Formats: sequence, C-alpha cells, structure tokens
Amino acid sequence: SRKLELAASSIVNEKDLAARLKDYFKGARLSAIKAEDVTAYREWRAEKGVGPALINMEVGSLRRILKRAKLWYMVGADIKPLKEPETIGRALTFEERTRLFHVARQKPEWETACWAATVAVSTTARGCELRALRWRNVDFINRILEIPKSKTDAGVRLVPLTEEAYEALMKLRRRAE
Repeated sequence: SRKLELAASSIVNEKDLAARLKDYFKGARLSAIKAEDVTAYREWRAEKGVGPALINMEVGSLRRILKRAKLWYMVGADIKPLKEPETIGRALTFEERTRLFHVARQKPEWETACWAATVAVSTTARGCELRALRWRNVDFINRILEIPKSKTDAGVRLVPLTEEAYEALMKLRRRAE
C-alpha cells in the first residue's frame, strides 16, 4: 500500500527489511505481537551478528506495519531504538586507494566497475546519483559533472572533474559508443 509513497529503491529496501520479519514471526497475527516479541526479535537478530542500525531499520519496518494496522500503540511505548555507533567510517588511505585500483585494473572484466569507482571516488557522488547520470550530465568541454537529482536538495550540484574522473568518463564514453 506504500507503493505510491515511496521510490522504487525504497520499496525494494522495505521488502528486504520485511523478509527477516516474516522469517521470525512466520504466520503470527499482527494483533498477537507483543513488546516482548519485538525484544526477542532484536535479540535473535543480534545473535546472528546483525548490527544495531539494521535491527533498528527492521523494527522500524515492523513499526510502520503495526501503525498501519493501528496496533503499534500496544507495543511502541516499550520499544526504544538500539544505540547505534556514532562512527561514520573513514576514507581510504592513499595506499589503500592505490592498492584497490591496482587490483581492480588486473582483470579486463572489471574495467567498467573500476572506471565507475574512479568517478565515484573523484566526485564523492553517491551510488544512486551515479546510476541516475546520463551523458547529457557530463560537460566534457568544461570538465564538469552535473548531479541533477540527489537524496537531498543540497546534493544537486555541479562537480568539477579531476583528471582521473575525466579520463574514466572518457573511457566509459568510448566503451558506450
């Protein structure tokens, strides 16, 4: 019922999140789900090595399902999100990046992925932004990449192309032609 509200990729994500819930709750009626069942679900997922961020997303999917059925009020007060690590990861070191691209260039069948990764690393474009790009978004003369659609309004931008990104896009263009 949320198909009109969500982007296609979000629908895929929701289905993936719901798959684990189906595995655990099997044929249980929504009205039978209690706070202790949700807590047990979280423990079950944690035992399988799943991190708190993904568990919170899965419980969020369950919350949306139960809210739609007007049942979340029965369990929601007792379920607090798990604490998630505050780290956001780290950038590759120069050595790691060099090694990654050296390995990626070893096999001809990896060349397209290597060029796309070069563009990603050089432009900081998100994966969804890269997948949405069209050749009309690349100004080869002025060496500028237009990101016309993004997750946020601030993400819509013009990105000057580094020499690496320009060369990778040229190779991708030649391959496409």
